[in-house]
Formats: sequence, structure tokens, C-alpha cells
Amino acid sequence: MITQINYTHPLVEIDPTEISMSRISIGELFSMLKHLSKATTRPAPGRKFAFAVWHKNELIGVMGFSSPVINLGVRDEHLKFPKNPSEKGSVLRNYADMSTCVGLQPLSWYWNIGKLIAMLGVSSAVSAYYQHQYGDDLMGVTTTSLNGRGSQYNRVYKFLGYTKGYGHEHVSDEEYQKMLQWMRDNNVEIPSSSFGSGSNPRMRRITAYNKARGIKTNLKHGKQRGVYYSPCEGKSVEQVVDAWYNRWGKPRYERTLNQEPPYNTGLE
Repeated sequence: MITQINYTHPLVEIDPTEISMSRISIGELFSMLKHLSKATTRPAPGRKFAFAVWHKNELIGVMGFSSPVINLGVRDEHLKFPKNPSEKGSVLRNYADMSTCVGLQPLSWYWNIGKLIAMLGVSSAVSAYYQHQYGDDLMGVTTTSLNGRGSQYNRVYKFLGYTKGYGHEHVSDEEYQKMLQWMRDNNVEIPSSSFGSGSNPRMRRITAYNKARGIKTNLKHGKQRGVYYSPCEGKSVEQVVDAWYNRWGKPRYERTLNQEPPYNTGLE
């Protein structure tokens, strides 16, 4: 159990042989994220697991995974997934979404820690845990940028295209809870959030609320995200760290060593 964490990390010279990963609980992940990132992340039904990345005994980043979304056009086309829902559901057991990929600032800016975490996300450490925990082989990982085409994943994951800009991120937690309360008060059935009941229970519940109220909306917020994919190639943590250090980490550090970072925490 992690008891004390620093949520920022000053610039230091990284020793790649001192980088390691460890499993953390989903509760620990979300507790950390409140201090590490201003991006909104919510637990989803289905499979969920997370890792912390360390330099010596200091946290430098976190990654979180969840069951993949049922429908994602550019991913489905790239991987040639079957269109039949039950067949696709079986195939998706061998894939995961990287829902969290966050490095501690300002160290992350100086060293391209985001790319390190993305690369570690398809390492043998993650796929071995997945097979042990769920009994399925992890064949690949999909992720999306926060907005548009994100530099964090470029050239380490394959860019597949963009999402269609549909979702519920523009609906605040307060608004969402008011919707649920209205449905309870008016005996409107609230769609289940249990795994297997359908994709994205939050969106299905908002849709059910809008239908009950006679509100015409397609939940299109127009904010497209870049979709990225990488197969799990079975490289060890040591191999991944070495590749990252020589291609992305050390060169970035040498270029930015004497510069002021644009931010000092992930909340800026």
C-alpha cells in the first residue's frame, strides 16, 4: 500500500537502470490522479488495472487500463474486427484501452516521460499481468489523446485517425447526478452499469434521461480525439526503457536542460 507520494518531481538526471514498474490498485490510481492531472477520468465497468512507474524510490508516472470500448470505428477498421457484436466481444477480450498515461511534472516535460509510460504500456510486464489476471492474451493496446492529435503518442503508437466527437464529457458530474435523481423520482428505469449490460453506462443513462424528458440530443460535443494503437510486442521493461532512453529521453533532456518548463505541475 502506497502511503506517501510526492506529486511533482524536479529535474534530475535519470539513470535508466533505476526505472521500474509496480502494480497499484485502481483506488490508488484515482487518488493520485486528483493531484497529477486536470483531465477528467472516471472508473468504467469491466476490467481495470494500473501500474506506477518509479525512478529509484520516487514516483515518475502512472498508467491505467480498462476494457476497450465496444465501438471505435478507426480501431475496428484497422484491426478488422468482426461486425457481429458477440464475435467482436470475444475478440475484444484480447485488447485493452490505456485510459491513463501521466508523468509527473516538470520532470516529464524535460524527459518525455509520457512516451516512456506509453511504451511500457505494451511491455511484457503488462501483458504477463493481463494473462495471469484474466486468462486472456493481451494482443494490443488502444489509447486516445485528450484533444486532436497528441504528441505524447506520436511515433511510439500508430495513429489510426480521430473519434467522431460524440460523448458525455460536456455533462458535469453535478448535472449527471441531477439526471439520475430525476429518473428515480419519476420512476424512469436507469440503465444498468454492470459489465456486459452495454457500452458506456454513463452515456446510456444520459440518453435515457433525454428520451424520458423529450430532449432531442445526439450527445455530439464536437471534440475529436486522436486514436492510437500498438501491438504488445513482448519486450521486457529493461528493453523498453533502453529504447526510450536513447531515442526519446536523453535527447530531450539534453535539448531542454537549461530551459524553464512551461508548467511545474500537471494541474497547471
